[in-house]
Amino acid sequence: MRTFIIIGGHFRNKGAQAMLYAVIQEIKKRFANPQIWAFVGSPIKEKNLKFNHLTWDNRLIKRLLLGKLKFLTKPSQNSINENQIEKILKKADIILDISGFALSSQFGARSSINYLCRIALAKKYNCEMVILPQSFGPFNYESFFDKVKIYTLMKWYLKYPKKIYAREEQGYQDLAKFTSKNLEKSLDIVLLTEKPKPEIFMDCTYKKNVIKVIKKSVAIIPNSKLIEWNLNNDIFNLYTLIINELLINGYNIYILRHSYEDLEFCRDIYKYANRPSQVTVLEGDYDCITLCDIISQMEFVVASRYHSLVHAYKSNVPAIVIGWAEKYKELMNYFNQNEYFFDIRTNINSNEIINSIKKMINFSAEESKTIFSSKRDILDKNNSLSITFDNMRSQYISTDVNHT
Repeated sequence: MRTFIIIGGHFRNKGAQAMLYAVIQEIKKRFANPQIWAFVGSPIKEKNLKFNHLTWDNRLIKRLLLGKLKFLTKPSQNSINENQIEKILKKADIILDISGFALSSQFGARSSINYLCRIALAKKYNCEMVILPQSFGPFNYESFFDKVKIYTLMKWYLKYPKKIYAREEQGYQDLAKFTSKNLEKSLDIVLLTEKPKPEIFMDCTYKKNVIKVIKKSVAIIPNSKLIEWNLNNDIFNLYTLIINELLINGYNIYILRHSYEDLEFCRDIYKYANRPSQVTVLEGDYDCITLCDIISQMEFVVASRYHSLVHAYKSNVPAIVIGWAEKYKELMNYFNQNEYFFDIRTNINSNEIINSIKKMINFSAEESKTIFSSKRDILDKNNSLSITFDNMRSQYISTDVNHT
């Protein structure tokens, strides 16, 4: 029986959940009865899952790295799992990292060091590692000392993983300064894999939330981080303008969250728009399977969560995007949808975004066809990730044969 460890995923953010499900599905497609462990930062409350999960944290990782000197670091609340996690690490075949976006100076020096410690942990236990598609960089640390320290650690440890997949070109170029032989570029794993099948992750007790969306509907999927990255736009007024334009054109509007921290932001947008009878806030903590189903029923979406955009394109649903990072622009470029991107770090012209809404209303069907045809080409050309999983299977089969 092969043992797989998946790190970086969790259930609070539905993009992280979708990546976790995608990886588990790819493993189960290729291996009979694999033992799968997800090491997560916060407890998974869902019951009857067909994979194992344990909570860990940076202090626990540090204690494992210190070994006999772990007494130098005070145990954390997750240290109850420390011995079990160490036993799993000793027998694991591979660690798969699906962090999404963690190695960057945007989150501070400590966050980058914590990320690199996970690679150090894999190396200590002689466990193969693959870092699956995610965003990287920039690496512009403020302190000269932090820069020297982290650059040194990156040169040591980024060469260890068997593969590192950068999702964007800029991230690829940033990483290439520290490693190259194991570095490849790949689109997001959720986009490149089949839609998740509930029976793979959950037993027969799973009941999908069926949300029937009225015809001629648009979903607004905000991201509370827009407030953090906003230059000086009146965000709530911007959303109100969008909502009013959609209502004038006879659309039904749903506001839904794609992550746990966006609920209050969704409620605030709803309150500010002051159109209670014509706008519906879906407040449920839906899983990524249900969210993908809801999005697939929309004519188009106004999205700010990256994986809500992925779920839209996966279902051939066009999107107007209000974002701030390269990851949005590059993904939209693959689908020839760049003109529908608005950067919250700039002054967004309200007339331009309203004109974009009007254009999408008139051409959503054509944009959907463009997305469909682009996706077919993308999936044909981007198969390196599938090859990695296939090679993993071939490698383990070969090893098993040699040991018999």
